[in-house]
Amino acid sequence: MSFIVGTMDTSIGWETQSPTEALAKHITYWFQSRRNQGKVLADVPSFYYLIKQYGEKPETLVEQTQIELERYIKELFTTCSIDVSKENLTGKANQYTLIIAVRVVHAGEPYDLAQAVLITGEQYKLIDEQRLR
Repeated sequence: MSFIVGTMDTSIGWETQSPTEALAKHITYWFQSRRNQGKVLADVPSFYYLIKQYGEKPETLVEQTQIELERYIKELFTTCSIDVSKENLTGKANQYTLIIAVRVVHAGEPYDLAQAVLITGEQYKLIDEQRLR
């Protein structure tokens, strides 16, 4: 089975046979995409949009991230488990981190997002570089 990975840069391809690579690429795009891409492609899923809408309401952000990420991942994998929670940063007023866990099953084989990101680390590195700007 092929996984389609829609990108604006065709040099990295539109298709992969690897569930691990598909999971890693799609989560990368979900974190990187901006809602204004919807001017070209309708309804682009975006973590940044969720932050913009709910960043000041942590409980709502957790809930909406769970809903949106599950909807997005289920477009690729029919069997998935998504867990989103938050952890307050000690000593920091109104600061928290989100903890996101994704597990999917493809052809009877389980895949974990954390493992997929480790295996394909160069792709996810883009997010870290952009986040630190």
